[in-house]
Amino acid sequence: MIKDNAPEAPDSGAFTSVLNNRDLNPFNYEYARDSSGEDMTWTGKNVFGGKLWNVKFNIASKYGASHREFGGHYIPSIHFTISDADVWWPWKLNAQVHMSSVSNVASAADPNPEVTLEIDFNAKSFLQATHETFNFKVMGLTGIAK
Repeated sequence: MIKDNAPEAPDSGAFTSVLNNRDLNPFNYEYARDSSGEDMTWTGKNVFGGKLWNVKFNIASKYGASHREFGGHYIPSIHFTISDADVWWPWKLNAQVHMSSVSNVASAADPNPEVTLEIDFNAKSFLQATHETFNFKVMGLTGIAK
């Protein structure tokens, strides 16, 4: 996503989906609803209160989609976006997003996927380094939960 203050992903951000293996075309899943997490910010400050870095990001998803040939509540898209990032010298900012787990919390005949996203930020300078991890859950039936 971000490495040494430069984007490594397209401007559209990073995205994934959770669909049935029998049909991986997201356009064949109907009635998806929107879910958006709140804008989140990670800011580093020095001992005087001055900013060292500031990054603003968000998670959005489509959820609750159904397929006319089989049951379930699917997630046609999960989208992670960094909307703003400022880093002051000598700091460098890195960010990565991972799907740490995918599970079905319902029956096999009527699946309800649960996806845990882990967003890892780390900031480093010549003498210091720090990191922060944010976790989000996206459910096929209910959308995003922090």
